[in-house]
Amino acid sequence: MHIGIITSVRGYQWAGSEELWYAFALRLLEQDAQITAVINSEMKDSPQLRHYSTLGGKIAVKSNFFHPRLSQVKERILPSYNILSKDINCIVVSLGSLLDL
Repeated sequence: MHIGIITSVRGYQWAGSEELWYAFALRLLEQDAQITAVINSEMKDSPQLRHYSTLGGKIAVKSNFFHPRLSQVKERILPSYNILSKDINCIVVSLGSLLDL
């Protein structure tokens, strides 16, 4: 099984909302599942993601647009989740805030 995880958190190296999908991913990696996490660039150096990677988890870094309106236009043209491969069986979306919806 191949699971994709998309997180909406930006501006932090790690946030409390990341703990749930992180625990979920670690448990599935122990069961030989493939996991790809789509993260923002600020998170790529976090200790948690280094550990996740050593267990076989894959990371896809989405680019950040600093202007909110340009970011919305970019997402309509080229959504960040297009980074995920076509063989994903399930996608988990982790929102840092209800406003991210």
